[in-house]
Amino acid sequence: MNYPFPCLAIIMLIIAVITINRKRSDAKQADLNKTFLERENEANATRRQDISVLKYIKIPERLTDPENEVLKELCADELKELKRLSDEKLLNLTIYSNTDLKLMYGPQNLDDLSLYDNNFTSFEVTVTSLARKCIDNDMEGEAIPYLEFAIAHKTTDSQIYVLLGNAYKNRGQLDKVQTLIDGLEGQEFLMKKTILEKLSQIVS
Repeated sequence: MNYPFPCLAIIMLIIAVITINRKRSDAKQADLNKTFLERENEANATRRQDISVLKYIKIPERLTDPENEVLKELCADELKELKRLSDEKLLNLTIYSNTDLKLMYGPQNLDDLSLYDNNFTSFEVTVTSLARKCIDNDMEGEAIPYLEFAIAHKTTDSQIYVLLGNAYKNRGQLDKVQTLIDGLEGQEFLMKKTILEKLSQIVS
């Protein structure tokens, strides 16, 4: 009855493999931490850049004060928020980390840049709310300019892409849905794959 010895050898082998993999994982994590700290130190030492020359997003008056009186009444809250945002600075910085922004513009500008990015996020939320109200009240066409403006400024909000894609489909404009898909080429962000899958379902 020599069974225990082979079993013991197998157990020891498994433990050894696990130990080696754990050490490799720990070493890899240590390298990542070192790289992050090096980038963060470099970012914190970056000189302040002039951010007044950045291309800020300006919400046009046609979106804050539309001609359609029904739209004005239906989406009064959203239009009020868009009007407020039109007087603020907006930047779409979604794809950048805080470290990226500090490396690019200096740590002294981080708070302002974060505010401008938050303003754009508020714009996206407001546009989504307005579009849903329009769709629920058989006014889908009125939502299209708002959705198009958000996408023109590289929104990464999947809801906005899907709402616009469906609006195009309902108008028999599948070529425009394909244009949305093509426009995502070259862009890299977290929700890109999900958006492409949803738009592909719309045109299929």
